[in-house]
Amino acid sequence: MGIESHVFAWREGNVVEDIATAYYPISIVDQEAILEKCQTLDVDGVITVGSDVAISTVNFVAEHLGLPGNSIECAQVSRDKHLMRERLNEFNLPVPKFHLFEDGDELPFEFPFMVKATDRSGSRGVALVHNSVEFEAALLVTQEVSFNKKVLIEEYFEGRQFSLEFISDHGQHTFVALTEEFFTGPPHFVEMANVMPG
Repeated sequence: MGIESHVFAWREGNVVEDIATAYYPISIVDQEAILEKCQTLDVDGVITVGSDVAISTVNFVAEHLGLPGNSIECAQVSRDKHLMRERLNEFNLPVPKFHLFEDGDELPFEFPFMVKATDRSGSRGVALVHNSVEFEAALLVTQEVSFNKKVLIEEYFEGRQFSLEFISDHGQHTFVALTEEFFTGPPHFVEMANVMPG
């Protein structure tokens, strides 16, 4: 397609080294190192494929290079479950009851509830807990996998789950699809499939 691809990924487990135009064994969370390398290239765009973890880096690099992308603040809010729920609250959009849990906090609502790492994706650090024993176990796992060690607890709702997909560009929002999402179920709810249209 005439596109040069310069790809950043850990060396261990990468699947791009022999298909990319150029490959750099730099972690996708090392924003400064990636920006420094990109400043030596004639970059037209910055993207991530299938990794929420890279969203902050993509927008950091795009903003510093003057390329299209979301703001650094937008990337931070969209990557942090607690910040996202607070932002939605600011605009009076409905969200489950939630609480950023810290050691020693009283539980603000009854079991069962969800425990989530604020900054992970792919169901890492997610668990449905029914009692204090399950909560303590989930808390240890969630803090372990979280980059920032912050834990969100929130109300649990049963039901079908859907996703609205849009592309937004310069204030114009274009509907792409409604998908229904399917999960393994409790306790970790790992996403298995999407059906489109939902």
